Amino acid sequence: GLVNDEVDSSDRVDVRAAINNAGLINYGADGKQDGSLTLSLTLNTEGAASGLFALDADSTGQGDPILLRTGDDGEIVGYTADGGDYFTLELDGDELVFTQLQAIWHADAGTDTQTLSLADGVLTLGFTGTDGDGDTVSGAVDLGQAATFTIVDDVPTVDEGALGEFSLAFSVNEAGLVND
Repeated sequence: GLVNDEVDSSDRVDVRAAINNAGLINYGADGKQDGSLTLSLTLNTEGAASGLFALDADSTGQGDPILLRTGDDGEIVGYTADGGDYFTLELDGDELVFTQLQAIWHADAGTDTQTLSLADGVLTLGFTGTDGDGDTVSGAVDLGQAATFTIVDDVPTVDEGALGEFSLAFSVNEAGLVND
């Protein structure tokens, strides 16, 4: 999904559809039980480095590492020790929602998009499916390997159409000049 570099941007991805499209669960001859897929997010270590970074104090370079913690409502929060929260990841029904709260550093400044990933092994998406006669199967996906976040940066641009409107006009008073 795409996320804008502006504050409070978010994007949703349908996890159920992604699991079904990838064929992660084979329900066999019994077929799947409607509405039986359950999802969970598991942070492997509280305070783990996310692999992402805040901007530095000048908002131009790489700042502090963004760490991960589990929030009060079960959401995963990306934060720095002294800079507040940078993003959240949470399940909302069948959707995984990424919400960006502060600008995240990306190495290729000046480009309008850059794709980032979490570090491998820090956050897992768990799923359990139930077939038609009640048998269950569970699996997990490492979101560091399976999820990407495309930052759509708000890079400055030049309005080429406005160049024709640009002008500079000087006015001088030559009174008092020698040889007037």
